[in-house]
Amino acid sequence: MAGEVRISVRNLVEFILRSGDIDDRRQGSPENAMQEGSRIHRMIQRRMGAEYQAEVALKYTHPTEDYVIIVEGRADGIIEQNGETTIDEIKGTYRDLAKLKAPLPLHIAQAKCYAYMYSLQKALPYIRVRLTYCNIETEDIRYFYEDYEFAKLEAWFQQLIGDYRKWADYTWQWRELRQQSIAGMQFPLRLPGRTKGIGQLCVSDHLS
Repeated sequence: MAGEVRISVRNLVEFILRSGDIDDRRQGSPENAMQEGSRIHRMIQRRMGAEYQAEVALKYTHPTEDYVIIVEGRADGIIEQNGETTIDEIKGTYRDLAKLKAPLPLHIAQAKCYAYMYSLQKALPYIRVRLTYCNIETEDIRYFYEDYEFAKLEAWFQQLIGDYRKWADYTWQWRELRQQSIAGMQFPLRLPGRTKGIGQLCVSDHLS
């Protein structure tokens, strides 16, 4: 059975593309910030019409010679309307939306990942991305739109995966060396009738 390396869309783009501090939340407990973000998501999703699908699970599998990379996550919303498809990425913020000139690069990257995965699944030649920013205090909303051709999304996403694979290959090779080392160890005590050491019995076939 092939091994797996799993990573979320958010962790993928943050691992490869993050630079500097993008956290625009005020100082406070992480739990409260998460609750506020979830509240904003639910509020916006409830306001949408029947053409809006909320929290759509998406997954992409990238095979390598030794294992598969699985990228997965949930698109905040997918809008199917008038023959066009839009991926909606919702972000709660304390920023003054009037001063927000463009969406943040990591937010765009997350939305582009979902756009690629959904376009690949549905064989779409092009797709629209919408970044929905909502001020947590005032609940004002501002939208940013971008249109993408599938071919350009695919080139961008494959570059992202290629960069991530450099690290994944290294960790996979280290895991294989570790497993071989464990398999070669002899546990000092064996139970009657047992032919394998405890270390051998506990080796997992998957890396998650």
